[in-house]
Amino acid sequence: TIGLEPTGPGSRLLYLEIKNMGGIGVRLGGANSSIAYCYLHDGGNHAVHVNAAGATVGPGNQLSNNTGSFGVMLSQAATVIGNDLHHNQNGITVISGISGAAIRGNTIWANTLRGIYLATGVDNLTVWHNTVQGNAQIGLFVSNNNTGHDARNNIFSNNGFWGVDGSNAAFTSFDFNDFFGNASGDCSQPSIAIRNA
Repeated sequence: TIGLEPTGPGSRLLYLEIKNMGGIGVRLGGANSSIAYCYLHDGGNHAVHVNAAGATVGPGNQLSNNTGSFGVMLSQAATVIGNDLHHNQNGITVISGISGAAIRGNTIWANTLRGIYLATGVDNLTVWHNTVQGNAQIGLFVSNNNTGHDARNNIFSNNGFWGVDGSNAAFTSFDFNDFFGNASGDCSQPSIAIRNA
């Protein structure tokens, strides 16, 4: 089941509280649609599922306690900006085959698996100015066969395993990121950390 599913181009959802969802809270199905300043919580599936190119999640959403799944799942290239995502499984998940999405200026904390999860074959993702803190496993997990990512000015702190776990080859830019208190270390591949020095 889906709480709301706007399908018209340019649809906007503002200032809503959606709670106790048995399924997905909101699915954005219209091109260039958006959701901002909403509170989606205590659901059994994704808080927000983006299934339309050019959509925007944020700013000002709080997506929390969706213990059955993710704060945001991207099935299309979209922008996730200025949200507070906590106590979900993954804060943000990007599925295989997505290119050109952007994750910027979010606070992603205390999720029960990973802060940000990139599936196999995600390309050209921008990850800027996020705070990724205190997630049970990894701050940013990058699966195999990812290329072209740009990660800058992020904080990865106090995550249960690595701050960033992924191949050095996945990043075209990895600069000015800050790491501290991650249980397994800053980065799973030392070459990533060297590039960040």
